[in-house]
Amino acid sequence: MQLGARLRQLRKQHRLTLVDLGEQTKLSVSFLSEIEREQTNPSLETLEKIGKCYDLTVNQLLEGVDLGGSGSNVIYPPGLAAFLDEARSSPDFDESVVELMLKVEQRSIRRAETVEDWKRFYYSLKTIIGG
Repeated sequence: MQLGARLRQLRKQHRLTLVDLGEQTKLSVSFLSEIEREQTNPSLETLEKIGKCYDLTVNQLLEGVDLGGSGSNVIYPPGLAAFLDEARSSPDFDESVVELMLKVEQRSIRRAETVEDWKRFYYSLKTIIGG
């Protein structure tokens, strides 16, 4: 399923119009419409605002969304997709750390760029939170 279709599905399940969602998220109706029609890519911050309306984390919001296929409009920062492809095969991989990584990385001065950067970042955060 495409991200826009998933967001439209959630909005309709919650019986919200684009206007309702715009008022709750403080995002413009035209921007929300563009996201649902796959004409623009939402940032992590935008996904957090939308998820909050539905009481969902970003990971829950993305459930069922094709993140790896060519049809996906979700764009990971450089190196993250390759790290996730590698890390998700590990039995001790913790998906919740990825959400935290994206939040922290978005606000960092030095951005992770390589698979090794993301790997160090993941294991550092996992150690800090006791995972």
